[in-house]
Amino acid sequence: MKKNILILIICLPVLGYAQNNKSNITFTSLINEMLNRDALAKYPDPAYHLFQTSSWDRSELNRQDPKSWFGNKDYDNYVRKEKNGNRTEYVIMDAEGPGAITRWWIPQSHLLGNRTVRVYLDHQPNPVIEENYENLISGSSFVKWPFAFISSDEKDSKYQYSMPVGFPKQVGNDFYLPVPFSKSCKVTLDDSTFYYAIDYRIYEPGTKIVSFTKEDYFKNRNLVNSTGQKLLEEYNPITIPFEKSENISKSESTVVDLPSGNNAIEQIRLKINSKDNKQMNRAVILKIEVDGIQTVWSPVSEFFGGGVYARPVKNRNVEVKDDGWMICNFEMPYKNAARIILQNYGDQPVKSELIATVKYYKWDDHSMYFHADWHEEAPLKDPPFKDWNYIEIEGKGKYAGDVLTVYSVPKAWWGEGDEKIYINGESFPSQLGTGTEDYYGYAWGTANFYSSPFISMPARDARGKDNWSGYTTVERMRLMDEIPFEKSLKVDIEACISQPGVSYSVTCFWYGAEQAKSNVKPDTIAIIRKLPDYDRVNFPELPGKVYPDPSGNKSLIGKGEGGITYAGDQLDLLPWRDKSIVKKLDGDGDNILGTAGYCFFGDKIITMYAELKDSAVTLPRFITNLKPQQINDKSPCAYLSFPDPLGFQNLKGLYKTGLIEIPGSIAEKGVVSFTLGKNVPSTFRLGVMLDNADTFTKVGKQIWVTDNKHGNSSKIVLAQSNRVPDWYFFDIKNMKEGDVITIHGTTEKSEDIFTIGGLTFDINKM
Repeated sequence: MKKNILILIICLPVLGYAQNNKSNITFTSLINEMLNRDALAKYPDPAYHLFQTSSWDRSELNRQDPKSWFGNKDYDNYVRKEKNGNRTEYVIMDAEGPGAITRWWIPQSHLLGNRTVRVYLDHQPNPVIEENYENLISGSSFVKWPFAFISSDEKDSKYQYSMPVGFPKQVGNDFYLPVPFSKSCKVTLDDSTFYYAIDYRIYEPGTKIVSFTKEDYFKNRNLVNSTGQKLLEEYNPITIPFEKSENISKSESTVVDLPSGNNAIEQIRLKINSKDNKQMNRAVILKIEVDGIQTVWSPVSEFFGGGVYARPVKNRNVEVKDDGWMICNFEMPYKNAARIILQNYGDQPVKSELIATVKYYKWDDHSMYFHADWHEEAPLKDPPFKDWNYIEIEGKGKYAGDVLTVYSVPKAWWGEGDEKIYINGESFPSQLGTGTEDYYGYAWGTANFYSSPFISMPARDARGKDNWSGYTTVERMRLMDEIPFEKSLKVDIEACISQPGVSYSVTCFWYGAEQAKSNVKPDTIAIIRKLPDYDRVNFPELPGKVYPDPSGNKSLIGKGEGGITYAGDQLDLLPWRDKSIVKKLDGDGDNILGTAGYCFFGDKIITMYAELKDSAVTLPRFITNLKPQQINDKSPCAYLSFPDPLGFQNLKGLYKTGLIEIPGSIAEKGVVSFTLGKNVPSTFRLGVMLDNADTFTKVGKQIWVTDNKHGNSSKIVLAQSNRVPDWYFFDIKNMKEGDVITIHGTTEKSEDIFTIGGLTFDINKM
C-alpha cells in the first residue's frame, strides 16, 4: 500500500558549474569550490586523479602474504632524506605536475611538538609554508577553524582550545585548506615523521594553476573567513516551513513524486517518531528513484549520519538535529523524473514528516546521478584480518563520502585497519592509510564525539578510553578530497579485529554517470534483524557532565565514610568553565558551576582563566599548608610566572610545584595533604588530576581521600587510561579549621610510580 505525503517544492533557476582547460585554477577558485554543491555533482573539468601519501607500513606489498599485507608499522615512514645546508629534512610528499593539496591529517603528540614543516612548490628552494607542524595542522597557526582543527575530544571541535588544563594528548589534527601548485609540491619535516596522511590532486597535463602563496592567502582572508562561516552555517534553501505527518504501517510506504524535467533535489528534511528507537531507525528505509533508476537505499538514520540511535551530529552534507530532524544537503540532479520513498519494514507504525526542495538544474555532459548504498556484515566473519569492502563501482563517477557504524561486543579497539582505495582497476591502491580512525580524522581511538564540515561523529556508547564496546558511528564528507574515477573504484577498509563480536555497516555516497553501478544490493534481511542493546550502567547525574569510566565498573561510586564521598570522574577534560568564557564561546553559561581555584604540579598548563578578572588561579584562602610527599625537582612550592605553551596570556600567581611522582608504597600513606584554614565552606569539591607529565605514566590502581577524623572516601578503581590527564572528584563536607585532608593511592606493584598533576577546589552549587 502506498500513501502520498504533502511536500513543498520550490523551483529556482541556478547557474551550472563548469571549469574548462583554459581557466586558471587558483587558491580562491578552490576555496569557492568548497561551497559549490553543483561542482560536487559533476565530473571535474579539467580532470584530476586523487593521490595519497602517508606513513603506511612499507611492508604492505604482497596481497598473498597476510603478515605483510596487514602490517601495522604505520609510522616513521617517509619518501627519502635530504640535506639542506646543515639541516636534515624528511620528505613526506613529492609530487610532480599541476595539482593541489586538499586534505592533511596527523595525530597530535606533544613529544614531537617542535617539528617544523616546510612546503616547497614548483622546485623553488624556499618554502611557501614554514611553520610549527602541529600548530599548522591543528589550527594554532595562520590557518584557523574550520580549515584546520583538532577533531578528537569530549567537546565539539570548535571548543578544543578552551580545555582548562593539560595538553590535549593523542588526538587528531585536520587541515583542509587547499594548497595549489603549478609544477610540483614537496613537503618535508625536520624531525620524526611519525604518522601522517596527505591527499592531493594531480590534474591532467596542461592545466593552468596559480601556485599558493601566503601573500595570496592573507590578501583573500575575508573570502577565507566568509567561506568558513558558510561551511558552518545551516543550509536553508528558500522555502516556507511546512510539515505533514502520516503514519506508515508495516510493509507500507510513502511516495513523493517530484516535478518532471531538468531539476535537482536540493535538500531533504525528514523526521520520524524514533527517538532512541534504533530498531525503527534501522527498519525505515529511504529510497530515491531518478529517471527510472533506484539510486538511494539506506536506513534513514545511517543515511543522515546519526547512527542507529539518530544522535545529533553535523557536517556539510548530512545532519541530525537535537529535535530529531534529519537533513541531507547532497544535490541530486535528474533529467526527467524523481521520487522519494519511505518504506517501513518494521513492526511499529511510523509517523513521518518530510520536506524537500527542488530547483531547476541544467543537465550537461559532466552531470551525474547521486547514489547512496548501504550494507552490513553482522558479525564480521573470519577475524582478525581481512579487507572489508565498502563498495565497488563500475563506470564513471566520483566518490563523495561515507558513514560507518560499528557495533562491538568486546571493549577491545577495532579501528587499526587501513583504507585501501583502488582507482580505475589499479593492482595496488592509490590510497593506503594508517588506520580507520585516521581515515575519519581523529586518532588513537579516543574520540567521543565531534562535528566539523568535513568529518563528524555522533556521541558513541562507551565513554571509557579503554572501552570501545557498543555503537560508534564515524563519517567523512569529501568536499575537496572527493575521488573521481573513469572506469571503476574499489574502496576497502582493513578489518583488524582482535576479538570476535564486531559488526560493520556502511553507507557510501557517490555520483555516477548513467551506466555506473555498484556491487551493493538492498538487504531486506539485515534491516529487520534484532539489533543488540548496549549494556551500560546508569550512574546519577553529576555536575560538570561527569562520565564514569570504565562504564560497567560499579565500584567507581564509593559509599564513603564521615564527611568525604566520591563524586565521580571526568576523563581528559574538566568543563567547569566560568560563565563568562562559556558565553564568549557559545552564548550559554547556565549549566556551568562557576569559579574554581587551581593548584598545578609540573609545567604543562593550558588555561583561559587568566584572561578573566573573576577567575581564581590561586588557591582558595581556606586551603593552607599544602604538602606533597615528594616532587621530581628541587623547587619548593612557590608562586611563579611562566608563558602559556599555546600562546595565551602569561599566567601569573599560579601555585606551582614540581610534578609529584611517588612510589606506590609511599602513596598508600599519603601522596599530598593540606590543612583547612579559616572560613571553611560547609561543602567543597576536591578535584584530583592524575598525571600531567610529558609522557603517559602508569598512574596507579586506586585512589582515595581521608581526613584526620577517620573520614574515608573508600578506594576508587582507576581507569586504564591511554590518554592523560584524568580528573577524579570528591565532595568534602562538614569540616572545621585545622582538619587535614590527605590523598592516597596504590599502584600495581609497590615500586611503580603514582603521579598527581594538579588539584582543583570548587565551592559553588554542590
